[in-house]
Amino acid sequence: MESLEKFNHLSELDRKQIAKKLVAGVENDLRKSLQTALNESIPRKLHSVVLVVRSNRGETHTYDFPDLQQAIAFMQSYDEERELDTSDAPVLLMESKKKS
Repeated sequence: MESLEKFNHLSELDRKQIAKKLVAGVENDLRKSLQTALNESIPRKLHSVVLVVRSNRGETHTYDFPDLQQAIAFMQSYDEERELDTSDAPVLLMESKKKS
C-alpha cells in the first residue's frame, strides 16, 4: 500500500515513464494480441454448446457438448420423464411421528 501511495505522488511524466518501462518487454506481443482480440473481421467458429434445462421447480440441469451435432443428438433422445424423475431421490423432509 505504501508503494502505491508513493507512486500516486509521482508526477504524470514519471508515472508514464515507469509504465513504458514495465510494458516495453511485452509491447509487441501485447499490440498483436489486442489487434487480434479487437478485430471483428476474424470469422468465428462454434466452440461448444451448453444446454440448460430448467424444471418447473427451479432445478437447473446443465449439459455441455463439444459440437452442435452431439447437442442435437442429445436433444433428440432427451426423455423428460426419465431425466427429471426424482422418485429414487432421498427424501429431505421426514414426517414427524405423532406422540400418543
